[in-house]
Amino acid sequence: MGGPSDCWVWKAGFVGRYGSFWLDKRSVLAHRLAFELWWGIDLPSWLQVCHDCPGGDNPACCNPAHLFVSDAMGHA
Repeated sequence: MGGPSDCWVWKAGFVGRYGSFWLDKRSVLAHRLAFELWWGIDLPSWLQVCHDCPGGDNPACCNPAHLFVSDAMGHA
């Protein structure tokens, strides 16, 4: 893991380009859980957690400072 402004790149399993792991018999996207834990919220499944990393979109990044919520239409 790097500093507060660096990408925190997931190193374990992946689904496509996104960090993923199993929790309670379901597949969880690492960046989504990082966002939910950081903000202390449980997002509805229809909202997406998107990346805004300094070097461009980095799907493996789990740094909450690089993540934002969007609906399926791309509205933040």
